[in-house]
Amino acid sequence: MDSPTTRKGWIEDAISSNHMTVYDFNSFSEIEHISTTSFTDVKRACQIGLCRNAQQVF
Repeated sequence: MDSPTTRKGWIEDAISSNHMTVYDFNSFSEIEHISTTSFTDVKRACQIGLCRNAQQVF
């Protein structure tokens, strides 16, 4: 498993539209946009499981 990210922020994901966006917690700017079609990808990225339509601090 990849090392946990050291960036502070939140992940917003939407399985139905197959995308996940990572935002910077301080500047509220988008860090990266991840395309995914796999629950495993989302789980790995969120590190704590599915966070559908939610903001999860990491």
